[in-house]
Amino acid sequence: TIFQVIGLITAEWAALGEHGLFLAFLTGCKQLSNIFTMPVSGTICSTSLGWPWVFYVHAIVSTVLFALWLLIYRNSPEQHGLVSEQEMERIRRGKADKKGREPVPYRRILTDYRIWTAWLSAFANLLYVQLISQYEPIYFKDYLQYNIFSSGFLSAVPIIAQFCAKLFAGISSDYLTCLTHTVNVKIYNTLGLIVSG
Repeated sequence: TIFQVIGLITAEWAALGEHGLFLAFLTGCKQLSNIFTMPVSGTICSTSLGWPWVFYVHAIVSTVLFALWLLIYRNSPEQHGLVSEQEMERIRRGKADKKGREPVPYRRILTDYRIWTAWLSAFANLLYVQLISQYEPIYFKDYLQYNIFSSGFLSAVPIIAQFCAKLFAGISSDYLTCLTHTVNVKIYNTLGLIVSG
């Protein structure tokens, strides 16, 4: 998953005042994939191709996107040939110079109850979202009697709303400069988990 590198990508590529929006787009991969998957899968299953082609289409799209990622992405703007000096200045403005890396305090991380609380809440949220995205089309088809095509499109509606809410939260968090970064993260993380629950 992309979650392991989100912090690194944001620190390297986002300007200081755009971290919230940047994080919203980066973590929106789950919503964007489902916004694509639900209607496309419903459409394919409604044709003579049948459900096996759902896997083929997704494999092709995933391969193309992965190839584009390999061609375009670089670990830092300095390594990317298409980043202009003006863009580089905008990204670097206000950021501290890189210093030597200190060792990661794994023991402190693994024994901190706040870290465990964040991990458990994220796990519960991801489990909830995964279960909803898997069983929502079945609910629409079997219990509400929609056809497969409609079930696919209807299943994408809450995910589109979630993605829009995430973008709004990302943009608004960048403008809340009256709060410390820590308080800002706590507020938006709590709201995100409560609303999605």
